[in-house]
Amino acid sequence: MDHREYIDRYLGLSDDDEFSAEERQAISDHVTSCKDCETLLANDQFARATLKQNVRIIPAPDALQQRILAALDAEDRSQASGRRVRKSNRPRLWIMATAALAACLALVIFNLRTRRADNPAFDAAVASFVESEHRFVPTVGTHSSDELVIALINQFGVPLVWDFSSIGLASHGGRIENMPDGKVVAYTLYKGNKGSLLCIINRTESFRFPPGDQVVKGIHLYRYKGYSIAATNRYSVFCVMVTDLPVEDLARAFEQLPA
Repeated sequence: MDHREYIDRYLGLSDDDEFSAEERQAISDHVTSCKDCETLLANDQFARATLKQNVRIIPAPDALQQRILAALDAEDRSQASGRRVRKSNRPRLWIMATAALAACLALVIFNLRTRRADNPAFDAAVASFVESEHRFVPTVGTHSSDELVIALINQFGVPLVWDFSSIGLASHGGRIENMPDGKVVAYTLYKGNKGSLLCIINRTESFRFPPGDQVVKGIHLYRYKGYSIAATNRYSVFCVMVTDLPVEDLARAFEQLPA
C-alpha cells in the first residue's frame, strides 16, 4: 500500500466501517509517523481549506446527481473482482476526487494570481461602461465614423476611433464633455449582438500601466473585476476601453491593426 492510499484510508476512518480496530490503529500509526504521509496530509488539508475559502459551492442538480450515481453503480456491477465494492471503488473514487480537486485548485490559483489591486482609472472606466449600458446619448459621430474622427482630432489631435467589425461591434457615436476641473473627456460607444464596448479618452501624463498585462500592437489588455479592458497612451492622450466581451476578442481585433 503506497502513501497515497494510506492517506485515502486515513481520511475515511471516521465514516468507514470497513476496517477492524487493529487495521484502523495500524493506518493511523503509519500516517502519523511517516514523513511522506505527513506531507501529503498537510497538502490535502491546505487544499481543502483553500477551496472552502475561495470557491463557492453550487449544489449539482438532482438529475445530474442521479446520472453520476447510476454511472458509478453500473461500473460497480461490471467489476468482476471478489473484493468488497467499497474497496474496489476506493482507488477509482480517489482518482475522480483528485482530478476534481486539481481542477478547482487550478481555478483558485488562477483567481489568486489574477486578482489585482484596485485601479482608480479602471474603476472609473468600468463605472462609465455600466452606466452606458443603460443610457448613452451620442452627440457626435451619429451620422458617420468620419464625423467622429474629425471631432476627436480637433479635440485631442489623435483619431482614436477603432475598427471592431472583426468582433461584431460597430460605432454608435460619441460624446465630448467638459469636466468641472476643466479637462475634456470623450466617450465613444461600440455595440453589437454579443455585447458592447465603451472607449474613454482624455489627456493625462500620470497613468502607469499595471503589471501582468498582454500587449498587442502597443495596446495593454487586462481582465479586471469581470470586465475586459484595453488601455493605450499615445502623445499624452490616454484611452481606456471597457467591454463585457472576452479579452481574447479584444486581442484578436487589435492584432489586425496595421503594424
